[in-house]
Order: sequence, then C-alpha cells, then structure tokens
Amino acid sequence: MKRTGLLAGFILIIILTSGPHYQIADKEETEESISSYDEVFEKTVITLRRRNTEEVSLLSARRYKTGYQFAVIRTDSLKKAGNYQAVFDTLDIYFPASPASIVYYEELISTGAGSGNLLLIKNKLDEIRDRPLTPYEEYARGIIMNLRGNIDSAITLFSGIIRKHPELTIVYLRYANALKDKGRYTEARQALKKFFTADNDDSYLHAEAVLLQGTIAFLEGEYDQAMKYYRQAEKLSDELYDIHTGSRARINQGLIYDIYGEYDPARELFNKGIEGAKRLKDPELLAYGYSELGVSYSFTSDYPDALGYYQEAITIYLKTGNSLRLSYLYSNRGNLQNAMGNYAGALASYRAGIEASGDAPRPLIQNLTGMADVYVNAGNYTQAIRHYHEAMQLAKKINDRDLLSSIETGSGSFKLNLGAYEAAEEHFRRALLYTDVKSNPLQAGDIMDKLALSLKGQGKTDSAIILLQEAIRTAEKYQDIILLASASQHLAEIYHGEGEAAKALGILAEIRKSVPAETYPQQHAEAVLTEADIRLQTDNASEAHNLLFSTGVAELTGNNAYLALYYHSLHTRALITLGNRAEAEKELQNAIALYERTAQSLIGGSHDIPGLTKLAAGLYNSQIKLLNERGDYKTAFGYLERKNGGSAFRNVISLTLAQSMDNPDLLDKLYSLAWTAESQIHTQTERDSALQLYNSLLEFLSLQKPVRMEMLSVTEMQSALEEDEYIIALHTTEDSSYIYALGRNEFLTRKIKGGENSLRRIKRGISPNYDRRPGSPDFLNRELFAFDAVAARYLYKHLFGFLNDKLEKGSRLIILPDNIFRDFPFETLVVNSDDENNSFHYEACEFAGERYRFVYTPSFSAYKGLEKINYSKNKTSLLVGNPLVSSSSRGFAERRSIQGNTDGSNTKQFLPLKYSAEEVNSIDNMLDFSTVLTGSFATESRFRELAADASLIHLSAHSSVTKNQPVIYFSGLYDAEHDGILEPGEIASLGLKSEMVVLSSCSSGLGDPDAEEGVTGMNRALIEGGAKSVISTLWEINDEYTSRFMEMFYDHLSVGISKSEALRRTRSDFISQVNSDPYYWGAFILYGADSPMHIEKKNYIFIMFQYLSIGFAGAFVLLVYIRRLTRQLVIRS
Repeated sequence: MKRTGLLAGFILIIILTSGPHYQIADKEETEESISSYDEVFEKTVITLRRRNTEEVSLLSARRYKTGYQFAVIRTDSLKKAGNYQAVFDTLDIYFPASPASIVYYEELISTGAGSGNLLLIKNKLDEIRDRPLTPYEEYARGIIMNLRGNIDSAITLFSGIIRKHPELTIVYLRYANALKDKGRYTEARQALKKFFTADNDDSYLHAEAVLLQGTIAFLEGEYDQAMKYYRQAEKLSDELYDIHTGSRARINQGLIYDIYGEYDPARELFNKGIEGAKRLKDPELLAYGYSELGVSYSFTSDYPDALGYYQEAITIYLKTGNSLRLSYLYSNRGNLQNAMGNYAGALASYRAGIEASGDAPRPLIQNLTGMADVYVNAGNYTQAIRHYHEAMQLAKKINDRDLLSSIETGSGSFKLNLGAYEAAEEHFRRALLYTDVKSNPLQAGDIMDKLALSLKGQGKTDSAIILLQEAIRTAEKYQDIILLASASQHLAEIYHGEGEAAKALGILAEIRKSVPAETYPQQHAEAVLTEADIRLQTDNASEAHNLLFSTGVAELTGNNAYLALYYHSLHTRALITLGNRAEAEKELQNAIALYERTAQSLIGGSHDIPGLTKLAAGLYNSQIKLLNERGDYKTAFGYLERKNGGSAFRNVISLTLAQSMDNPDLLDKLYSLAWTAESQIHTQTERDSALQLYNSLLEFLSLQKPVRMEMLSVTEMQSALEEDEYIIALHTTEDSSYIYALGRNEFLTRKIKGGENSLRRIKRGISPNYDRRPGSPDFLNRELFAFDAVAARYLYKHLFGFLNDKLEKGSRLIILPDNIFRDFPFETLVVNSDDENNSFHYEACEFAGERYRFVYTPSFSAYKGLEKINYSKNKTSLLVGNPLVSSSSRGFAERRSIQGNTDGSNTKQFLPLKYSAEEVNSIDNMLDFSTVLTGSFATESRFRELAADASLIHLSAHSSVTKNQPVIYFSGLYDAEHDGILEPGEIASLGLKSEMVVLSSCSSGLGDPDAEEGVTGMNRALIEGGAKSVISTLWEINDEYTSRFMEMFYDHLSVGISKSEALRRTRSDFISQVNSDPYYWGAFILYGADSPMHIEKKNYIFIMFQYLSIGFAGAFVLLVYIRRLTRQLVIRS
C-alpha cells in the first residue's frame, strides 16, 4: 500500500477540554469574588480532567455559587461511565445563559461531540439575535466550525476574538490549530509564538502547544524535529499526569516510527495511546488511535485488520460529528479498497470523504485524487481528468508536496494506460521530485515501478531494470506484498523481452511462492498468467496449458475483466498450438462474448478501455484468423467490423443524440444513468435503479426521434450500400493477408500471399516516406519523396486486381484500413500506365484517386451514422490562415511544418506561409457568411470562440507531429488565455457542430496506431469532438501547391457534389493542369462522412447590384445637394 494520502491524512485532534485561559491568581475565596470562584473552579476541573482522579471533594464544589460550575464537576463521574448524553444534558440546561468560562464551553462541546449534539449547540448559538455574542460564545462557535470543516470561518472568528480580547490566550492555540488545518503552517507557527510569549503559566496548555508544534513540523515533512516536540510534550504531560495530551503525544510518535518502517514500536505506542483514551473514556482520542493503527497495518498489507480499525474510528467520528477526521479516514479507507479492486466501495468512501471535508483543502484533495484513480481503473477518463485537474489546482494553492506527488502519480498512470509513455514519464518524474524518498519509501517505490513501465514502453529497458530492482528492494524491506508482486512481474516481463526467459520464469515462480493466492488472488493470478504467456512464447504450450489448470487461475481472476480475458486469450493460444481448434474457437467465442458484455455501452457500441481493448483486439484477430482458415470469410468480416468500430460507433450515437436533443441537461442525465448502470464501481442496487431510469428516459426520447443503438450486421451493411459503393477492408497476420470487398449484391475475398512484413516491404518500395518516423527532423521534399509508380502499380494489382471488372469510374470505395496502411493514401496507387517500366513517368499514369472516390473510416456502422447527422442550423465558415507564430521570422516557409535548423538540430522555427493567407482569402471570395482569421488575429482563443458555430472550418497553418501526435499552431503572441497549440486532447472542449473540417497543414492525419481502430490523432479527435468529416494530410505538404489544390477543391465542392467526388475531380484537374507528382496532391484524405455539403457561394450579381444601387443612391444625393447649393448661391446673388 503506498503511503500517498495516508500520511497526508494525519491531523491533530483538537482537545476540546483544555486548560484555563488566563493566569491563575492566589486570591482568597469569598462569596463577593466571583472571579476567584472561577479560578478555583477551573483548577478543580483541570485536576479532574487531566489526572482522572477525584482529589476535589464535593464539599469544595458546593461552595461555588454559580450552578454551571458545580455541574461541570459533577459530570466527571458520568463521563467515566461513557454516558456522554447524560453529561451533555447536565450542562445544556445552563446554555445559553452566558457562563463566563471557556472551560464550560469546551466541556459542553466535548460532550456534545461525544453524544452527537454538536449541531444542536450550533443552532442555539445561531438563534441568539437579541444581543451580541460573548467572546466565550464566539470561541465556542469557532471550535464547532473547525470540527465541522468550516475552517475559514473558524479562522476569521478566532482572529476577531484575539483582536478584541487578547487576554484570552487559549484562543491563540485554537487559532494556530485552525491555521494548521488549512495548510497555513507559517501563520500557525506565528500564532503559537504569540501564545508562548503571552502572560500564561498554564503547564497543561503549554504541553498541548508543544504537541501542536510537532504536528506542524510533521506535516511539513520535518520528522526528526516533530519527534523532538512530541517527546517534549510527552515528558511535560507525564510530569503533570496529563493522560490526555500524553496519549496523543505517544500516538504521534508512532506515526513517525511507521514512516521509518519500524512497525512494532509504532503499534506499541498506538496501543498505549488507545489505553489512555479508554481510561479517560474519550471517544475522539480513541478514534484517533484506531485510525492510525489502521494506517500502520495497511503499510504491511494487512488490509482486513486495517479496514477493521478504520471502521472502528469511522463509527466513533460519525457519532461525535468530527467531519474533518472523517474526511481523512474515508480517503484512507478508499485507498485500501481501490488497491484491493473494490472500486464500488472505494468510490463510495471518496464521495463520503468529499462531503465531510468542508472547506479543508487537504482531505478534499486526497478524496478527489482517489476518485480520479478509481475512474482511471474503470475507464471513465473524462471523469478522471476532471478530478485530477480540480485536485491539482487546489494542491498548487497550498503547495503540498505529498498531495502534488499523489496527483502527478495518478495523472502518469492515466497516460500510461493510454500508451502515452513519454507524457507518463514526465508525470512520474515530477512525482518523484515531490516525494521525500527517505520518509515515504513505499510511495517512492510505487512511483519507481510505474516510471519503469513508462521507460519500458519507450524501449529504455536498462533504466527500467534499475528502477524496478530498487522498487523490489524497498518492497522487501518494508514487507509490501503488492509492490513486490508488481515490480517483480514487470521485471520478469522486461527480462523475457530481452531474451532471458529463464531468468523471467524464475522471478515469476518466486512471486507465486511469496504472494499467497488466498490473500492476494489478483496479484497471484497475474504472476501465473504472465508465466503461462512466456511459456507459450517459448514454444512450451503443453507446460502453459498445465499451468493454467493446475493453479486454478481461472477462479482467481474473479470479476477482473482484464485478467479473465487474459486467461481466455492464453488458453486459446495453447489450444491452437496443441491442435485443438474446435475447443479454441469455443473459448474465443466465450472470451469475445465476455468482452462485449464488459465493454458494451448502453448508449451504443463499446467503451474504449485501452488495456482491455488491446487484449480484446488480439482475441478478435485470433477468431478472424480461424474463420479465414476454414473459409468462412463473411463471418470473419463481421467480426472485423465489430473489432474496428465499437467505440467509433458509440461516439456517433453520442453525436446523434446531442444533435437531436434540444435539452443538454437531459442528455447529460442519460449518459450519467448509462455510466452508473454499466460501471462495476457502483453497487448492484444503484446499477439496477439507474438502468430502470435509463430505459424510461430512452423510451421517452426514442418516441420523439428514434436513434439506432446497434451496429450493422453484414446483411444490413449490404442493404445500406449504393450500387456503386464497395466497403474495402484488410486484415493482416504474420503469415497471411486478406482483403474483403462488400458490395450491395456481392461479397468478394482475396487471400494475399505474404503477411505483414511482405506488405510493408511493398509499401516502402513505393516511397521512402513510408519508412520515416512521423515528426522526423529530416525535412521532406519532392526528391526525397521519390514516388515509384511501378511499385504503386504492383500494389494496386496485388490488392485491387480482383475487383477491376467490378469497379466503374466514380465508384465510392469506403476503406477500413489495417494498421499497416494507416499512413498510406490508396489514391496514389496506379490503375494503368502507358509507360509501365518507368518509375517516375507520372504523366503516363492513371491514378486510383482520379478514377475512384475514397473515404476512410474505422467502421461502416459509424460511417452511416455520421451521414445521418444534420447540422443544418450552422451555415457560417471559419477560415484560418498563416497565424503569426513568430515576430522575428525572415523569409517564407516552403512546407506547412516546423522547420529544422541547418545544423541538424530540431529547434522549432516558424517561418511565415506566403500562400496560406492567399488561400483562405481566395476561399473567402467564393463563400458567403465566412469569418477569416489571419496573422496575429489567428489566435487559439479566437478560434475556440468561433469554432462551435461554424459548419465549415478550414485551417491553413503550421503543424507538426509531437510525441507521435499532430498539433496545430495558432498565433500565441497576443493570446493571454491559451498557448497557441491545439492538441487532439483539447478538441472535445470546442463543442463542434461542423459538416467538415479541413486541415490544410502537414501530417495532420498521422498519429499513434490504436489497437482497436487504427490511427488516433486529429482525425479521430475531431470526429469525436463533433465534426462529421475531416480532410487531413499524411505528410509534409508544399505551401504553394497546397494553396492551389484547395482553391480547386472548394470550386468543385460548391456545385453540391459529395466531398469524395470533389476531391476526385480536384485530383484529376490538378494532375492534368498543375503537377502529376503524387507528392503534391496525394497527401489529402477524407475521413468520416461523405454526404454533399451545401456551401453558400457569394452571389456576385447580387453584390454588383448592391454596389450599383449604393452608387446610384450616392449620385442622387450628391445631385440633390448640388442643386440646393446652386439655388442658395443664386438667391444670395
């Protein structure tokens, strides 16, 4: 269990029954001297409360004239019996008669908390309106506010009392405590300094103040100094026989022993503190001891014991109403439940913690971070990002390094799940910088384990091994079983990847011995499955099969969908290798059914859960391979559609619902209900209730505007096709490849000799560009592109030759690309050539992009869904050209990408785009209702402001591929709100309702491959963000020729034809009139819907008529003016 959140959960319990508030004088007690009575009374109470004895006789108590004084002393025996309600009732009869004693109010609040009557006291104080509150009543209000989490209000109250009544020196102590709770440690120390320098010789309060000094040092990570204060407070308390403060001092010392891994002395101190609390019958102190004992047991992975102690403490704090301590405890309990895989319980704990935190930032941050962690585990990344962001903003305000470390760790884990390894590494390294390795070794070990995974993903295995070995040493030293299992397994995976299978298997066998399946079923199961995976990869299928069954691992996976799918995947592979294909296919069908049940979205399609989705993609591929091998191609094609299109189809349904509903709150409610009903992090009762409400709401909405929620079957896909349309899908394996062609009346399949590597070699033979890494600092031009027409002709015959007599000119080919061809435009394939032996005679070629219309989509179901969306309300166009990204640029850029320096370095240079502004102005001259942003006006802020209302968005700007994802650059010189860099992850916030987005910039269609749906990046981000279709580019494009290409495209599009047909005609005209080299025209692809787009062209006849009308009107006015002026001159003459 990592330390994050648990240490930060520590907070000093406010001792409500503290000592006197001013110096005790030795005065003779007379009936006329009430203040003297008060002083003796307070001494009496202190003795009773601190020493827990009955040294003061009732005879002396009867001498007090004031009734409440005697009542306080008489209640001591009731407190010993634990009857806090009776104590409260005894004291409450004197309230609010304004007793002039802080001791009375502290005793009242203490017993009120123990009996659950804090709110009653608060309400009585609030009801006093006929007079100002006394300082004692204000003091009582401040303590109650602090206990209930309203710390800002408590600080304000205590500060006011100090200004008006500086003689009440105890207020400095409570003021310092409240400042500490708010994270304002410097101010808290200053308040304590004033307390120590005040005229106060109360040794009991002095011990309490020293204890508070220790707590502040503890929270700032100064553990050695904190220990000194705690021991000093313990010594003072023992001298005074102050059981209460002494018990707290011992518990606090136990915290520090825990940090250093000395658990036995820590627990001995916790138990001593608990004994003192039981002796005093003090519920707050008892709960404090239980909570910290629970933390200690969590460090040694004794989770059941830890949860038991947490529950004891929670029960007490619920009764006493200590919201602040409750919020920390809920966070600690949620951390344990999350680590154990109980996401429903964890989420409930964090929610309760947030509710209890009030305005205290530390517990609020911890619970927000915990909720984000749960949402990451459950795949709800939108919620995870929101909670991480909120927690980070709060943590930065109070500059809490422990909390910042926790948030950075969570954010890094989120990026790690998405495969963004470089970004994850940055988060984990920042988390380590925030972490005190000496005091929080387990937290550091957990971060090192995760950091190693991010490095492994980047191929930095040597560094990853060093980190994992250090994490393992830390886990062994502090007996953290979960960290030990995790780091050891990751180390074994790296050794296996490095070819050291024997070493990896040895580590995994050791994990199985040291991690008992009864206590840690999931960790044990992971080790078994990883070992079986390695044995399969080392041609030991029989051993792997025996291991899977001899260990009973299938039962250990429980409700963990990932582990269950991992098991099914390994079992299938073992069966296939052993020749049992019939059983393997049954296993695959069960596994795929399990995945589709787990990931299925009520909204339609499936949730995109990266780890699960990647594993499921392997299962789909295995099933498709088996079906292909036995010749059942049509069924295989159906599985391919299901594999490729799950989350894409779900997104289309989301867009359809959003477009069809006028009430966004209703849509949010629908999604919220769907998420609750589907999620494993809610209880079954909550899920059933949400599902019932979801179905009722969906039925109501469907009656208004029906929306299809299921993906299309193969038969339905055929029915939806036009006569001149074909769906073209590829599926490649290591040793073979298949191409499927589905038409309205036929289904054709071709098996291609050679697998992935063979096709990659053919593709690279067409152009060296297809062997370049996206975002390479080496620039690309026509000569380096070196397109080989002969190779392009060969690939066309290889892939499409069997369709030649089926396809007519103008046929629409809807491409579902395999990952191998994710960065390849099929438009550049050569259909025919008059000079077949000349690789560079482009004028002799007929390219596929001239003959056919091409559209790219991950799923035909998603494609048809996008076409049905109607954004008719939006009619404006937003055109962005040549943003001014550098005020010191000289010359012009040839390409719309980031330029490298001549010395080979990759420093970004933003040269102006000479033809970009001309391009958007030329398009603007064609279109009506358009807004143009160029130069310094083309800012990201202005773009965000206008994008949501634009039917057409055209971006002619610089772009580059950064961390394998495209980014587009705006003018950031005069934009105070945004950084001028638009990333794929920022698209969702734009709220687009666009028929088409054109990215007239470099490499905008590239991105990391996705296991389920191919390329991520701008294409997918824009579609998910609300665009129906996107035109993007696959390499670094030439500024001048791109400008001409775009002008031709809009001219064709304006006549009302489909986007793919407009692109086909543009390519044909460009090749014949401008340049036939595919480098200049081949990069542009259409992604998404292909419906015709209505463009409002400028009506120049009408415009000319307007100008003539204005001219005639002006001339008429001028003529009238001249005639009047002439008449006036005549009259004057």
